[in-house]
Amino acid sequence: MNELPSKEFFATIMKRIRGVPFSYVIEMTTGCKVIPIDEERDKEVLDEIYEKAISVVEDS
Repeated sequence: MNELPSKEFFATIMKRIRGVPFSYVIEMTTGCKVIPIDEERDKEVLDEIYEKAISVVEDS
């Protein structure tokens, strides 16, 4: 079984990516682009996502 990387490894990584936007880190590690959300403009969509998330949690 492979060991997990050490805390020092992650501390080094965190120092190197400090100041890099989170959306960029996600895109570079997953290949998926993060779409910015405008809370006012996207309120209806956010409310629907929230309601669906609640129903998924309640059903599990």
